[in-house]
Amino acid sequence: MDIESNPCISCGKERIKRKEGTVLLGSIKTKITVYVCPDKICQKGVEKKIAEKEERRLNFINRSRQRALNRISSKKTAKPA
Repeated sequence: MDIESNPCISCGKERIKRKEGTVLLGSIKTKITVYVCPDKICQKGVEKKIAEKEERRLNFINRSRQRALNRISSKKTAKPA
């Protein structure tokens, strides 16, 4: 069995396993493993970057939904010619 490399996306150090568990998704049992950088300061930076990306993604989704709602409401209030 080959050992795969799992470097940190920020500093390049080999990441270590933090926790491991299984979850049931529908009828499928899935194994979840969380890896972290051994450098705590680096890991905090990585987590901050991930949180910022997630916030941007959620903002994008919310703006997109709001535009769709505005289009729907403008069609309902528009008077036929």
